[in-house]
Amino acid sequence: MRLPISITDLAIWPMTKEETATEAATYGTIIEFTNRFMSFTDTPKSQSGSISGDGAVTNQYYGKDGGELALNIQRLVAAERVSLYGEKKKTDDTTAMGKSDVIPYSAVAFTVENDDGTIDLYKYSKVKLVEQAQSVEQKAENGIKYSTASLKGTYIFDRKNNEARYIKEDMSPTTDAAEIAAWYANAEFTAYVSG
Repeated sequence: MRLPISITDLAIWPMTKEETATEAATYGTIIEFTNRFMSFTDTPKSQSGSISGDGAVTNQYYGKDGGELALNIQRLVAAERVSLYGEKKKTDDTTAMGKSDVIPYSAVAFTVENDDGTIDLYKYSKVKLVEQAQSVEQKAENGIKYSTASLKGTYIFDRKNNEARYIKEDMSPTTDAAEIAAWYANAEFTAYVSG
């Protein structure tokens, strides 16, 4: 039985210009959270409705509607808060959260490692991440307590493909190395075909 055991390689590309019906989105510099990605939760959303006639339900609708993505990481640095949350950096290197900050959409990718040695790749094309709780605990007498920052975002369908999330499962880190590298090559999803 294949079970997920770890998560790695969190990468986020803040969107600098949203896509239109005729133009692709543009993205800023990739932010890599090497050795800082702690956990994620993906909660898809749905819409439902029904229509009744003659006192009985005659038709039902149930559809997907994006979802919520929560990421827990260790420590955000100033440049990351500026890119992800639209905060401003002052001349004295202080970052300030302001009322007029504009939070951009981002593309998000990461890897889930499985106990059989395979990996699963995840990519979200359009997520608006909002800063959540940051917890810091006092260093314990018998060990160290690590602090985490939580980012939570709503992911939606992009205009270009009308798709919100991509998952590629059961990849071999050695045999599929080129496809894995292509997954992280840019923010947009591009189907990889070998050969």
